[in-house]
Amino acid sequence: KVLHIMKEFGVTGQETAYFGDSSVDMDTASNAETLAVGVLWGFRTEQELREHGADVLLNTPMEVFEKVTFRES
Repeated sequence: KVLHIMKEFGVTGQETAYFGDSSVDMDTASNAETLAVGVLWGFRTEQELREHGADVLLNTPMEVFEKVTFRES
């Protein structure tokens, strides 16, 4: 579904961030070649997210605006 959504919006993996709180989410981000953003207010540990390739780890929802750059379309 991630690749379908990216195609629908006309964006590449380099232009996409995938947010998640599990190893499955980080694996999905990796498979879609997107930025893997692990959120630590979810269900899994920092170690698990790192082991599954999190590129960025966020401790709070507010950090989304501090650590992720958004592009206007």
